[in-house]
Amino acid sequence: MDDTAQANQAFGRLTTGIHVAGYTLERAFQELESLLEADRWKLIGDGFDNVSKFIASIKLDTLTAAAAERKKMVAKIKALQPDTSNRSIAKMLGVNPSTIDEDVAGKPAVAKKNSKETKASEKIAAGNPAPPEISGAQAAKIVDRRTTDIATTQARRADKEQRLGAKIAALPDAKFGVILADPEWHDEVYSEQTGMNRHASRVYPDART
Repeated sequence: MDDTAQANQAFGRLTTGIHVAGYTLERAFQELESLLEADRWKLIGDGFDNVSKFIASIKLDTLTAAAAERKKMVAKIKALQPDTSNRSIAKMLGVNPSTIDEDVAGKPAVAKKNSKETKASEKIAAGNPAPPEISGAQAAKIVDRRTTDIATTQARRADKEQRLGAKIAALPDAKFGVILADPEWHDEVYSEQTGMNRHASRVYPDART
């Protein structure tokens, strides 16, 4: 197998492996390191204009990296490909560019405040009154309102699911040559109790299967 085929196979394993259970950041970096060595990344597909574009095309943000492991990875990338931009590495790992700046420099990067933050700080320093504090009674009302809203949303959702089930049950028991369907798939959320406020099911009934 020639170098081009090997490079493309390694790139394929790297970009698809993150979706496979048990695939680790260590394994991903082994594939990445093999592509960075001897400029093998230039052999992938139609090629990349520069190494930063190649690095940015890889998404490892779903794989958690400890700080020490991330710093070691960044140092290795810089050693193999010094022209790699910090921003492209940050994009690959799904972290703030300032985090990579700190890793490369070995010291915290100085955060730059934007004009809005600067003006806000100046107003506070000039004695601009801070927002009023919320009392215990007001906080209780906010919590109660949110709880009621969640309960109402859940009741509406249950009603929508019942009506959807009735429509499905009413479909004729027959054979069809072609069925064209666009199911209202149910997107999973972290919590069915609290994560449904912006869910599609608040707009239309969805289907879990």
